[in-house]
Amino acid sequence: TKQEPKTGIRPRSAMSTAPVTPAPRHDFSLSVVIPTFREAHRLPRTLDEIIGYLDQRFREFEVLIVDDNSPDGTGEAVRAFSRDHPQVRLLTQPRRLGKGAALRRGCLEARGDYVLFMDADHATPIAEVEAFFPHLLGRTIGAVAGVRTYQEGGSRTRRIIGLLCHLL
Repeated sequence: TKQEPKTGIRPRSAMSTAPVTPAPRHDFSLSVVIPTFREAHRLPRTLDEIIGYLDQRFREFEVLIVDDNSPDGTGEAVRAFSRDHPQVRLLTQPRRLGKGAALRRGCLEARGDYVLFMDADHATPIAEVEAFFPHLLGRTIGAVAGVRTYQEGGSRTRRIIGLLCHLL
């Protein structure tokens, strides 16, 4: 059975026709770090979705794309997108250094009060970030990590094996 996200987001078919109250805007700033390598084909859609959400929920935000020297035009796609969206910054690695180095660089260059990193495939919707804030705001917790335990369309066998490996 499909699990609904913990953020209260429901499938469109489950939504009422009552007027929607706009979500409150957060007073803190958020930096979203996305490491990329060969993501030119999917990044524009991901950025559209992320910017659309962040624009409505945050007074200040930035999206840092840290490209690991992609040969497919990922950097050019980001530069084109950022012309209309100045909140998007491109950081290009001098050579292929890997995902860990890209994440490190993005987190170190982030200017926001909080930093979120996510993958370019947007497998976890950006709205899931809302589940983290109650754990962070006004507390001394330094980090919150999200782990995807259910993926729509994933096989039951793969999920069970993944959960068993996680327990080891």
